[in-house]
Amino acid sequence: MFNFTQTLTALLLVGACTASHAAEYWISKKGSDANNCSSASLSCLSIQKGLNILKPGDILNIDEGTYIEDSTNSTLTSKCGLLDANYGSLCIKSSGTAENPITIRALPGKEGKVIIDSEGKRAGIIISKHDYIHIQNLILRNSWTGGIATPGGPASTTAAPSDDILSIGCEIVGNTIENTRGAWGVNTSAIYMWSTKNWIVRDNIIKTVKSDPTWEVNGIQTYGTINAIIEHNDILDVDVGINWKDHYIMSGSYQESTIKYNFLSVAKTGIRISIRADKSNPAGDNQIENNIIELINESSVGIAAYLAGANGMSRELTVKNNLFIGRNLKHVAINADALKSLRVIGNIFSNMEAAVSLRLQDTSRPARLTESNFNVFDTAFQILHDRYDPSGDSETYKQLGQWQQVKPSADATLLSLAIDNPDGSSIQYDSSRIRTTLIAEDDFRNQMPPPITNTKGEHYQPGPYQNTNDIVGARKNIISAPLAPEKPKSQQL
Repeated sequence: MFNFTQTLTALLLVGACTASHAAEYWISKKGSDANNCSSASLSCLSIQKGLNILKPGDILNIDEGTYIEDSTNSTLTSKCGLLDANYGSLCIKSSGTAENPITIRALPGKEGKVIIDSEGKRAGIIISKHDYIHIQNLILRNSWTGGIATPGGPASTTAAPSDDILSIGCEIVGNTIENTRGAWGVNTSAIYMWSTKNWIVRDNIIKTVKSDPTWEVNGIQTYGTINAIIEHNDILDVDVGINWKDHYIMSGSYQESTIKYNFLSVAKTGIRISIRADKSNPAGDNQIENNIIELINESSVGIAAYLAGANGMSRELTVKNNLFIGRNLKHVAINADALKSLRVIGNIFSNMEAAVSLRLQDTSRPARLTESNFNVFDTAFQILHDRYDPSGDSETYKQLGQWQQVKPSADATLLSLAIDNPDGSSIQYDSSRIRTTLIAEDDFRNQMPPPITNTKGEHYQPGPYQNTNDIVGARKNIISAPLAPEKPKSQQL
């Protein structure tokens, strides 16, 4: 006979056995590694001591102070490597799960006061192939080659690898990574996302990434990435804001990533996309939306999709509601080749030599512009079409009205254009005021051009602010969840 009470009791016991570990541990400058880190009064001194303890669901709270640790000279861990014979200050030792991630954070109330200083000698935190690691509200300073990094597994394959060589489900939120340095010829980035899946990088401030001697360096670098969200970050004083390399392909199941609401101030390229993939299986759809991309140096590019030299094409790239703003008139906002589909919608192009440059370096794989409308062009207008076409059929359009009349169906030489009458509802607008008050976010929001009204009477607001509460860049004062109540000493581990 069915016994409901016994069955419920058995289910509760099973649930109790599978419940989250959910312990909290403490690190402080007043602590001792002779302690077990189980409370504020029994805090440990070394962050690495705490990392060694963590299990799924656990939280490591780090009190304010400057922490200098070195995995190459530590009794608490073996050294953890990145790439190019570089090693980390701190080594993640275990993985969380989707339901019970491991959280490493500044002690609530001490956000922005916990500094991990790698002395210009080591990478900051090495995640390696570990999964579901959440890193929150730390300052990583003076890192060498990378601030927060995972070298992952091999990233040059033409099909997505098995999960065991990927780092999955990590969240990098609310951190400041400043003064990251590297050597000539070395991949140097504040955040390294190599061989990753389902990562979120949000509300971070990245300031100053340099190489000595000069070598191109990045704010965020991906390599072999599946399904990522990079949003609400400030990336300042770098060569390339986000270097988006080698999206893995998936037969029958396309992977996609989103880059949105970031503020990028760069010397060379805001967002660079490149793909090495099999010709028969294009990489997934990707969206670049609601970003502000400020171009500093002459000839810099807002979004560069350079794919013709690779083996494959991207399936679709949507560039929507971004602001491209230049320091001079020699910038290109979007420079693309070998894209199967490029959609350009609702962007503002300010102080650009060219809004869009469609490069035709391989006639079998042009950059196909499949949608372009509701954009705002500066008083200077230029579209470069089929640029570098070896047959000499390049076109330059210097008037919006001329561009709006183009019909590729009547001109078979326009290989990169897949639509008639592009930008039918787009406008020109004097955006000179935007250039002088770009950093003044509170004032800048009010300088957006008015909504565009199309022939059907429909309204569309161009630019990165679609709602009154939208914020571009890092949302400051991201606060950790509160601490759990401290256990009585009789219950401490």
